[in-house]
Amino acid sequence: NTEDALLWYARALERYEREEPGTALGNTLSNIGNALHRKAEEETGPERRDSLTERSRAYHLRSLRVRKEIGDQRGEANALNNLAAHLLQRASWTTGNTERLTLLREAEDLYRQSATLAEAVQDRAALASTWANLAEVLLRQDRPAEALPFAERALELGRAIGNAGSIAKASEKLYLAYKALGRKGEALDMYELHTTMLDSVRNEENTRLLIRQQYAYDYAKREGMLLMEQEKKDALASAELRQRSMQRNGLLAGVAMLALVSMVVLGQRNRIRREKARSEELLLNILPEEVAEELKAKGEAEARQVESVTVLFTDFKGFTAMSEQLSPRELVKDLHECFSAFDNICEKYGIEKIKTIGDAYMAAGGLPVPNDTHAVDAVRAALEIRDFIAEGKARKVAAGLPYFEIRIGIHSGPVLAGIVGVKKFSYDIWGDTVNTASRMESSGEVGQVNISEATYALVKDAVVGEDGVASTHRVDLDNDEVTAQLKRPAFTCTPRGKVQAKGKGEMEMYFVERA
Repeated sequence: NTEDALLWYARALERYEREEPGTALGNTLSNIGNALHRKAEEETGPERRDSLTERSRAYHLRSLRVRKEIGDQRGEANALNNLAAHLLQRASWTTGNTERLTLLREAEDLYRQSATLAEAVQDRAALASTWANLAEVLLRQDRPAEALPFAERALELGRAIGNAGSIAKASEKLYLAYKALGRKGEALDMYELHTTMLDSVRNEENTRLLIRQQYAYDYAKREGMLLMEQEKKDALASAELRQRSMQRNGLLAGVAMLALVSMVVLGQRNRIRREKARSEELLLNILPEEVAEELKAKGEAEARQVESVTVLFTDFKGFTAMSEQLSPRELVKDLHECFSAFDNICEKYGIEKIKTIGDAYMAAGGLPVPNDTHAVDAVRAALEIRDFIAEGKARKVAAGLPYFEIRIGIHSGPVLAGIVGVKKFSYDIWGDTVNTASRMESSGEVGQVNISEATYALVKDAVVGEDGVASTHRVDLDNDEVTAQLKRPAFTCTPRGKVQAKGKGEMEMYFVERA
């Protein structure tokens, strides 16, 4: 919630400006600069974006002056890093090669200054990050040989301090440098390390909830056992005492206490069973059933190569603009409504939801159990998701309210699927197929389902069966008994020709509709 954050930072800044310059003032100025930097990255309008960028730079410059004034070298290194990031941001928006190269060289100089300061104060985490940033800016200037030693230092230091984020960042730069230098084996090693470390720094919230449920279950089980033991002891002691005074009354008391113990034990057993069921339900909400069963049986679940799956990506157009018109509560309510509907649609067509990333939604067909219908299933689900959003838009327009519009992209191919580690785990998929599916979404158009040539090959011959359901089993029998209905195509695919996809070059793409 960047807007609310800026309001609180402004209140803090007003207070600190009345005092002697100190670290708190420098930190607050940096925080405001970073918040404005984030807003600029989310902004689509060039004028508004440039305005936010300049404001961000002004706050970082003020922070740098304060750090120098109070002799805060650690903070000064941080401010130089922020200013360099500002230049990188501008370079990514610049179309002119000369201006872009100038911005990159200025950023390089700032990163070198920052690294010198971080090394002087022995700030190893900041130094690892700065070396990785320096490698990135050299790579952007097509200087991979110079970038390589900085990325290697960043990785070595990240490993020394045990920081997964630093390792992930450095291994990414090493992958790009090795790839540019033609060292493919080493590039692959770094890519695998990068994807592994990324998994360890994300998707934590569901796992925290699972751990809390497990704690609750274990606690209830332990308390139940203790209570049961205490009740047994009390019952036996009471029965023995009464037996000494009066055999008949003691026997009756013993029977009564045994009945009470049985009731207590039964109640605790039911309570433990309910807690276990809740934990099971939460685990199945995080992982596919087959993966969850393997995890419970073996304590781990191996990542597996799945040769043919279909990956679906959705993304809302104008999400940032809509977030400025709605309160956070209203925005989250609308997102929850949409993603809940997407979950139900995916379940209907046998598609596995992978995750949400902000306002993006990712799902895949054909895993964890492979099947031959994943492409048709994914296209049918995508068309129903598209129609759901269109209906919602119509209602919102009629009511004069902000509305969502959606782009959907689909690609088919092999992926690596599974969970990594034993803590903070989540089911995920990796591979070029995932990246290409994302490019299908970003290269598509609002209100359209954009599919790749690979997916087109799997659905172009799909027909509508007797039950009205699309099938990949084409009917080719020349027989009078085979009706025209059985040969009716399930989808209409409109060729778009070769379309430029970021990082992929030109690719054949198609818009797909129900026939």
